[in-house]
Amino acid sequence: MKKHDKRKTLIFLSITALAASLLYWILDSLFDTVILKEGNFVQTIFTGDVDILWMRILAIVFISGYSAALYIIFKKNIIAESTLARELSKNNNLFEVSGSFIITIGRDGKISSINKKGVEILGFSDPNEVIGKDWAALFIPEKSRAGIISAIDTLFNGDLGKYEYHENSILRRDGSEKEFLWHNSLLKDNNGDTYAILSSGEDLSEFKKAESRLRYSEERFRQLSELSGEWIWEVDAAGKYTYSNDTVFDILGYSREEVIGKYFYDFFTEGDRKNLAPELFKGFENKVVFKNIVCRNIHKSGRVQIHESNAMPMLSESGELIGYRGMQKDITQRFEYQEKVIRNYETESAINNLLSKSLENISIDKLLEEALSIIISVSWLSLESKGCIFLANESGETLIMKTQTGLSDSLLTSCSSLPFGKCLCGIAAKEKKVVFSSALDARHSVNYPGIHDHGHYCVPIISGEKMLGVINLYLAHGYKYNENDIAFLTAIANTLAGVIERKKTEEALKQRLEFEQKVSEISAKFINIRSGEINTELAASLGKISRFFSIEHSFLYLFNTSITKAELFASTPPHNDAGLSFSKLLEVKDIQWLMNFFKRDEYVSMNLTENNLISQDDLKFLAESGEQTIKFITMLPMYFKDTLRGFYGFASFYPKNPFDHRDFSLLSLLGEVFINSIEHTKLEMQLFQSQKIETVGRLAGSVAHDLNNLMTPIIGYSQLLLNTLNEADPAHEDAKEIFLTAERASVFTKQLLAFSRRQTLNPSVININTLILNIQKMLNKLIGAGNRLDLNLDTGLKNVNVDPSQIDQVLTNLVINAKDAMQNGGTIELATSNVKITAPIFDLMGDIPPGNYVLLSVTDHGSGMSEEVKNHLFEPFFTTKEKGKGTGLGLATCFGIIKQSGGNIIISSELNKGTTIKIYLPAAEAAEDTTQVADNIVDYTKGNETILLAEDDVTVMNLTSRVLKEQGYRVIEAMDGETAMRLYQENMNKGLKLFLSDAVMPKINGTDLARTIRRNDKSTKIIVFSGFPNIAEEVAKIENSHFIQKPFSPFDLLKKVREVLN
Repeated sequence: MKKHDKRKTLIFLSITALAASLLYWILDSLFDTVILKEGNFVQTIFTGDVDILWMRILAIVFISGYSAALYIIFKKNIIAESTLARELSKNNNLFEVSGSFIITIGRDGKISSINKKGVEILGFSDPNEVIGKDWAALFIPEKSRAGIISAIDTLFNGDLGKYEYHENSILRRDGSEKEFLWHNSLLKDNNGDTYAILSSGEDLSEFKKAESRLRYSEERFRQLSELSGEWIWEVDAAGKYTYSNDTVFDILGYSREEVIGKYFYDFFTEGDRKNLAPELFKGFENKVVFKNIVCRNIHKSGRVQIHESNAMPMLSESGELIGYRGMQKDITQRFEYQEKVIRNYETESAINNLLSKSLENISIDKLLEEALSIIISVSWLSLESKGCIFLANESGETLIMKTQTGLSDSLLTSCSSLPFGKCLCGIAAKEKKVVFSSALDARHSVNYPGIHDHGHYCVPIISGEKMLGVINLYLAHGYKYNENDIAFLTAIANTLAGVIERKKTEEALKQRLEFEQKVSEISAKFINIRSGEINTELAASLGKISRFFSIEHSFLYLFNTSITKAELFASTPPHNDAGLSFSKLLEVKDIQWLMNFFKRDEYVSMNLTENNLISQDDLKFLAESGEQTIKFITMLPMYFKDTLRGFYGFASFYPKNPFDHRDFSLLSLLGEVFINSIEHTKLEMQLFQSQKIETVGRLAGSVAHDLNNLMTPIIGYSQLLLNTLNEADPAHEDAKEIFLTAERASVFTKQLLAFSRRQTLNPSVININTLILNIQKMLNKLIGAGNRLDLNLDTGLKNVNVDPSQIDQVLTNLVINAKDAMQNGGTIELATSNVKITAPIFDLMGDIPPGNYVLLSVTDHGSGMSEEVKNHLFEPFFTTKEKGKGTGLGLATCFGIIKQSGGNIIISSELNKGTTIKIYLPAAEAAEDTTQVADNIVDYTKGNETILLAEDDVTVMNLTSRVLKEQGYRVIEAMDGETAMRLYQENMNKGLKLFLSDAVMPKINGTDLARTIRRNDKSTKIIVFSGFPNIAEEVAKIENSHFIQKPFSPFDLLKKVREVLN
């Protein structure tokens, strides 16, 4: 029916309904008037009963409403058909050219439109043969018809739901069926009401053929991918896995189902997620081909793997990126091997670089700076470009930052010093193991405003059991612990430990020598000090020590006899100068805290910023510091004849402790020098002179002993270097200079030992005449052609028990001095005689008790000497010769040798007349020892015996063990006496041939070990070595035991070992 016909019909129906209503009213009124005789017609129409009137009105309303409803329904149908017609007209071309089956179905379930493709599929030729037909009744197989009708009703109710897409078969004209996939849409009018269903159908048989071909292609792809041995995958444009072969399990430990749906970067390490993933997505944007992309993936087990990927972009027909298809393989082993090669190379380079730097003439602080730079520059270490290195203080309780790079001012303030156990570095030092953190945690106790989250490697620097310091390196937050890092850093720390120990030994030796020289120089000045010069010289000496240690202030106080007051005797800078102003007079009651230390025979040395034993209130009586605060102070008591006579010390506005713990022995000795000098100015000059020499003698012995211990490894290692370096190597000359310098220092220590009467003597009964005659020719050569040597020897001279070589040295020194005193030449007389002293002889150089003596005198006719020179003649470092012509140790050495041999020296001299030096040696009743020991030719270079070596000094232990092992000996090492005894008991029946030990050992002394071994074992050979010469006497008392004096060279050691073993 056409649209305008439907409108006419609608108007006709409306008019008919209205006419029917009016007709009903008229007929009802006529019935009442004509039949029932109830009034006239007009009255009946308009004035009838109210109820009847209302009934008529309701009837008219009902009929009118029904007509209106019919109008609305017809109008909607007209509008729907009009809208559908417009849509069909608008999309008619699309419908007709579409390759899909398209129909529209009205609310009545009938086909309202169909395209040509649909007509053909149903088996018809003209659309009019289909339009208007019931879709479900004619074209749906009976088995699914009810379901389709229900679906149509659901769709017209506006619910697409599960019917937006659905599959069902259609019934064609020839009775055959075809399966279609339908896509349904709802067609709505302007009021939003559904007036038709638009369905588009695709023949599933074609899809299934294509699907079959696709399955075949996919299966072939799957088989190839599974056989490839590599992980083949596909990701979409967002990087999400859409395909994976089963090889992913072999590579990553995940099944393909676990991988699909995840993003490729989900398996990356944090670093690659942060850095690599964004770069790959940039490649996605440009649709690049990825080749040989190396990434770090995390295996399901948690371990990190290195993968190599190649991938091609997958594009749509329009060129849009669909995703990527790629292949990935595990190259961890290959990568690790390459990294290992690189690591080994860089590790070796770093260590060599560090060792090379250590040979340069640089300080430990500079060396640590270089070491930190070397570590941070290693390419494969993923470190932040900042860190620091701490060294432990001498007490082994605090870490002191020595060098840093990249640290903030806040951190420098907080971490300048750290007690062991505090924060990560302190924990590493306390526990002596590497401490790792990937983030700030409870252990990181040092914090400051604005600190960023980060990690650390804190690597202890350990030598033997000694904690030397900590390397502190910074890591990015979340950094993963890496064994390769630990191995490298531990190797560097071990190398650095050896270098630090060597550098410390060198610097300690250098500073020790310099300080000892300084102390010796100062002490020497006080040996010949005059009472009027004591204050000035004390202030100058304190100033020298202050400058040497870079400390600003020094002071010296003397107690009164009752020790109730202390008077300022000297200070630097002088009193009232800028800086500290020291109190001129102290009440002891105000410094009771200091007296408590001295009562315990302790010195005071502390950083006041770290120690609360002394407060600023305690110090206010000592000095006024103005606006500044004393942060470091050292005070040492001074005793004279076991009585506390005063104290001296140093103060600084800086917290750094400039003193090594070994310095305090010399400072204490220096304090003795100070107080002795002060006290001795009050005594007779002769007694004063004797006391000064004794003090300096103790000092010289201490210096010599320390030098002996320090010189042993230097002589040893330099000789080893000379043995290994080619003479053409530039380092050979350097090593030679080190060796020769060390040898000269060794000679210096022997002179000091001689002066201090602490050298090792090998006495035998000899006749002085025989000794003089043996060296007469050499002495003549020494005095030269312009001088003459006259001998006046007592033929009945008694024997003496002395060390011949030492008396040789005494004679040589005295003759040379006599020759130097006669600048124009002359005669030197050597005379011997027997003397008997019946009463003590009191002399400046010591009393000579009664007894029988052999007198040896040396007389020259030279310039003589003044009383002033005589008073200082035997003092070390005192000389009247020109600079560079003498050391001042010649006569001091003679004095020490004679005193150690039990004799004494008396000098008589007059200016311009000459000098006679008389030596008194106790006579021996025994006959002269004429035994001569043949020089056995010993091959000291090789051996295969087992030696138990006991030494607590790591440097000496390493040197001695190395020298013995390199010559074929089997060495068992012990670092303390208890360990040595245990190892001896374990090996005494296993071929142990020699016990070689330092005399001074922790827990059990070497000499005590030697005695214990000898009591139970007569066959094992024993050698004891020491820097203390007097140990030789103790060792000599142990049966079949031998002694070797430090310092010894590898040659001396091997020779002694071979001689003893043979």
